[in-house]
Amino acid sequence: MLAQSSGQKFQIDSPAFKRLKAMPWAEDPEVGSIGITWAENLYFAWKLKRGQLPLWDPYTGGGVPTLDSGQSRLFNPFRLPFYFFPTSWAYSLTLLAGLVFGGIGAYLWLSRRGISPSALILGTGVFVLNPWVLDRLVLTDSGAYFVLPWCLLTLEQMVWGHWSSIARAALCFALMGHSGHPMVSLIMAAVAAFVYLFSESHESLTDKAKALGVVATLTLACLTILWLPFLRLFLIGYIYKKHAWFVYDYSWKSLVALPSDMFVSPAIWAVLACTLLVWKKLPKIWIVLLMITFLILFPLPWIGTRLSKLLSYLGLPSLYLKGVFWASLSFLLPYGLNAYRASKKGVAMAAFVLGVAMLAVTVWHFVVLPMARDDISAFPIIAFLLLTLGLLSLVVFHNARWKLSSLLMSAIILAPLAFPLSLNKLLWNSVDFKTNSVVEWLKDNRPNSRSVSVDFRLSFAIPPNLGQAYGLRCGEINAVIFLNNYWGMFHHPRALPTAVFFDFLSPDVFRQMGVSVVLLANDVYDASSSGLNLLIKGTRFSAYSIPGAHGRVYFAERACHYKPGTTFPSQILSLSKDTDAVAVVEGMGNSVPEVIPEIPSAKGKAFFEWDDTDDVHVRTDCPSEGLLVLRDSWYPDWMAVIDGKKTPVLRINGCFRGVIVPAGEHTVRFVYRPILIYIAGLVSFLASILVTFISLRKS
Repeated sequence: MLAQSSGQKFQIDSPAFKRLKAMPWAEDPEVGSIGITWAENLYFAWKLKRGQLPLWDPYTGGGVPTLDSGQSRLFNPFRLPFYFFPTSWAYSLTLLAGLVFGGIGAYLWLSRRGISPSALILGTGVFVLNPWVLDRLVLTDSGAYFVLPWCLLTLEQMVWGHWSSIARAALCFALMGHSGHPMVSLIMAAVAAFVYLFSESHESLTDKAKALGVVATLTLACLTILWLPFLRLFLIGYIYKKHAWFVYDYSWKSLVALPSDMFVSPAIWAVLACTLLVWKKLPKIWIVLLMITFLILFPLPWIGTRLSKLLSYLGLPSLYLKGVFWASLSFLLPYGLNAYRASKKGVAMAAFVLGVAMLAVTVWHFVVLPMARDDISAFPIIAFLLLTLGLLSLVVFHNARWKLSSLLMSAIILAPLAFPLSLNKLLWNSVDFKTNSVVEWLKDNRPNSRSVSVDFRLSFAIPPNLGQAYGLRCGEINAVIFLNNYWGMFHHPRALPTAVFFDFLSPDVFRQMGVSVVLLANDVYDASSSGLNLLIKGTRFSAYSIPGAHGRVYFAERACHYKPGTTFPSQILSLSKDTDAVAVVEGMGNSVPEVIPEIPSAKGKAFFEWDDTDDVHVRTDCPSEGLLVLRDSWYPDWMAVIDGKKTPVLRINGCFRGVIVPAGEHTVRFVYRPILIYIAGLVSFLASILVTFISLRKS
């Protein structure tokens, strides 16, 4: 979509669509990474270069807060190179940095277990090269996963009463919170705490619990900037939140199907069998975690299905447990490899037979499932050759006595994971994120306008959320959290529950979103019959204005109080028979006049004097008192000032901001001052400095 919009060569990734059709449970997060994470980080980098901390994003939908969603990880230290050099390749390097960091942590954690070098390589390799990590590398899910072994290391070295060791553990958990998805961070933190509490050590359970309590307190203090606004958002209840992936349950198929992000190679199955055969010598904690996640992720038994559904009802999608599955597997496999080398032929043969059986099932799936061959690799035969070699290495090197045999066995077992069995998740950085002539014209000539990209094939001129990257206000959203009733007003049956984007032309809906410009692909719509007016024609996309659209700012021509129990669309439609300048008003803690002032068409004038990210100035001129509506998202901490005097901000149409303006000429200023975030940021900064200082002290 990005290449197409700027006239670059592109190739449609058809295997992705075939993969989704054949395996709907196997997500492809690439759209999410580019549409949310990358664009958000790019916006953050640009703002930092201008000396601003971006707390509000005006380019996504009607505008969204950057920190309050819970998804943002703007203070992720791995992203620092990208903030200094905001290019797609620099972003890829930050992803690689997280992968290397996690691999070093896993290696150090396993090395303290007295494991042989070959087993160390196998465990570390599976930890960083498993399909789930590579599939989620472009999202924040992997961030928390990579910090897990470092949390385990610092907890293992922690002693109650030695404050520097406690502070070091807290710093690791704070790093996890700043780099990982909030749900995954909580899960990984719980895993680390569970392993610490029930591991063998000279510390008593009471002392461990007290130390963990202090670590949790310090960590929460360091992460106040992330958690406090997010908790406030839930408490006030002004959001719509739903996960689209609840629709699909994972199944046993994802254990063996090559393109799945839960693919486990046959040789690893064989080594795992040896692991379980020597379970008496294993850390029981990881076996318990592996079995629990296996039950939930692949609900073969009755209880597993119920557990998975229960987690969904509690707001915890089972997919977030996949990191626990792979961490447990990574930390158990080294024991299995050592056991395999020392086992008798009978045990080795049993493990080999299981591996062959899983290879047969994998081949069967590859033949039966209608998925594209190039979705697995350019040369599928190479993929299966690598899978077979992993099993053969178990036989060849079982009794080999030369020094490098074990290392070679681990390398061959890991080869299928390192081979691109799934889609290449870094292909997107071959595309330059360039704007096109249409976008540049709009930025120069319609800087205050909100736009919508429309294409039924979803090849948008500006994909959802990428208004941040293009510097253009866009009506679309592709995210997992919504403010107010934005989604409820403007969704349509074909849209995902977590997205607002349009594959149909609906000027009436667009007007109510404050949209005045529509971007259309030249080869899709006959705009001449749509009633739109051409603004500028590009080579692939053109911009059109919507006749009669009042855009983002207007005086309400018709207004009414919100009637509880009635939907916003129905109330808005009852007012907007021949105009979109309507207002359904809520006080949101402020008093609303019994009779809401209305201004007849063309009598009240309003235009932008200043239109910045978190500071908007509107110049007004009206013959009588009127309700000024700014179709940008209503949100706590937005304040309004009329000629220097503070005035209440009302919520309009369930989404937007409005103020009562006296007759005459005035300047209305809307300014975003999130006091809670300032306080939370100060607490986080001071707590982080304190914890860092304590961690450097000698105990």
